[in-house]
Amino acid sequence: MIDLLQHYLLSVLIFLPTAGATAVLIVRHRVAVRWIALGVTLVDALLSLLLAVPAVYEWRISGAYACGDAGGVVQLVQRADWIASLHAQYLLGLDGLSLPLVILTCILFSMACVAAWKVDRPTGFFALLLMLETAILGAYLSLDFLLFFVFAQMSLLPIFFLFGWWGASRRASAGTKFVLPALCGSIALLVVLIQSHLHSRGLAPPGTFDLIQLADPRWRYPTGWIAGGLFLLSLLAFFVRLPVIPFHYWAEETYANAPAPVGMILAGAMASIGGYGLYRVAWALFPQTAAHLRPLIVLIALLSILYGALCALSQDNLKRLVADLCICQMGFVLLGTATGSASGVSGAIFMMAAWSLVAASLLAVAGILEDRAGHCDIARLGGIAGEMPVFTGLSLVPFFASLGLPGLGLFVGQFLVIIGTFSAGKTGYWAHLGWRSTAVLACGAIFLTAAAALGAFGKIFFGQARQPRDPMPDLDQRELALFIPLSVCIVLLGVFPWILLLCLTQQTVAAMIRSFF
Repeated sequence: MIDLLQHYLLSVLIFLPTAGATAVLIVRHRVAVRWIALGVTLVDALLSLLLAVPAVYEWRISGAYACGDAGGVVQLVQRADWIASLHAQYLLGLDGLSLPLVILTCILFSMACVAAWKVDRPTGFFALLLMLETAILGAYLSLDFLLFFVFAQMSLLPIFFLFGWWGASRRASAGTKFVLPALCGSIALLVVLIQSHLHSRGLAPPGTFDLIQLADPRWRYPTGWIAGGLFLLSLLAFFVRLPVIPFHYWAEETYANAPAPVGMILAGAMASIGGYGLYRVAWALFPQTAAHLRPLIVLIALLSILYGALCALSQDNLKRLVADLCICQMGFVLLGTATGSASGVSGAIFMMAAWSLVAASLLAVAGILEDRAGHCDIARLGGIAGEMPVFTGLSLVPFFASLGLPGLGLFVGQFLVIIGTFSAGKTGYWAHLGWRSTAVLACGAIFLTAAAALGAFGKIFFGQARQPRDPMPDLDQRELALFIPLSVCIVLLGVFPWILLLCLTQQTVAAMIRSFF
């Protein structure tokens, strides 16, 4: 049984949602469609937990950042010929970078199915949602550059249709604002893919798309203006998805018009693809260029942190507030990546996982408010705590987690990134001063986001309602089944960060630091 899991578990995780989407389209009965989608995502989530079992994924194995017969930090490798003429492979693998993101993505999709239980036209919605899960998991688990590219682009089509058919009043504009920049990023990534493959052909015909092999120092692109251009193109491809400055302009309107379940996936799993791609492609293939451009990357990260925090302070819509917080938190992810230190990189990976849960919970809160009040405008809400005490208590967790409160998931990631920033730039007075100044400004942004989140929470739940409204019933059993697991996961990540996540990522972080930082 263990041998079977080690050989085929990753493929099952990727394509089980596709089988579920097919079943949904065949059955088409409204009640059956919901249960099939929920059942498939729950089974996928349970199977993903097996990845953390040492007997299946041997994350304690020492070795280089490579997948080989002798083992290493990349495990559960599955390899087969795909496009023989291009020497492209169906190549899957798992390491400490993709492991937490895969598990969190599977959990988020099961929660999104619960949140979408009452959606209109459920057949199309759940079929698209399940296809989106296949695309995102495929991107996280692909070690072939071409296969990674295909899965990453597959994720855009379901998102576009989910916006177009189930979004709010400005859904067409919001969907286009996200998809078109993402397509531009895809073209940029395609250029990087083609040029990297051609370079590998020149070294050893017929070349390779293997991302782990391309990251080997003997296969990397030599430094120069071409490598610099390719690195900037890869940054463009992934900065759009994060989002960070200057590619953030789509975030507010897209989040505001997204259906709550789609927003949960967009803020959680889709944003993390941007951070994941930075490690898997940009830094792995062009580490020397990344080191030369580090001041620019740190500047972009710091501007994103400060911009997101300042915009959140003046925000009057909860979904738009989450979008601004996402820009700020993804700035922390980029900053941790740029430090090149073990603390910073560990914190960035941790934040991608933790923010997925926090953002999904906040957007679930916004979805409940829209369902009850018809909107989630902060200024027009108030006094909800007296009507919905259980909802208020459970909403405390994501709101307080967004403050960076100790004991909740986001604090650990932010703390590690700040420590990594303080410890960077050890040589040279001005470099040391610059890194410390960056860390201080990032700490200041944490206080600004805390003020924004606390202010929003106080106005929504304890403020004075500006206009009369109908009584709002508290959470039902389905909504409790949505909020309780998310809240428990956020608390567990904050209380047991080492046991639940950091011990799974430290091996890969150490290997990445040795290989390309």
